[in-house]
Amino acid sequence: MNNITKLMKQKNILTPPLPLYRRVLRAHRYHLGAEERALGDEYVKAEFRRHRNVTNPLHLVGFLSSWERYADALENESWKQEKYSNTDLLESLNDQQIGQLYELSKALQEQKKSE
Repeated sequence: MNNITKLMKQKNILTPPLPLYRRVLRAHRYHLGAEERALGDEYVKAEFRRHRNVTNPLHLVGFLSSWERYADALENESWKQEKYSNTDLLESLNDQQIGQLYELSKALQEQKKSE
């Protein structure tokens, strides 16, 4: 994390989209394996592309703050120990998102078995 990022965190200022995008991709490069990085990079690129023209400020704040938390977790490697048991988050997901989460979970379990 560079000095500007630290200062922005202290002042609770959101990182602008392009520097945040670069930060996430950089975190993938340094903290993920090749397969995870490829999958993660594609997902990040698609998500930022989808949100390129969003004008709703509340949606943008939520989007950027979520990606900042993700980048922080990757950089601190806290995601390795973290257990996700947030039932409020699960209850807020729609059926499609739950299906995607299930498919991702199955794919990860199969990958672990094959290793």
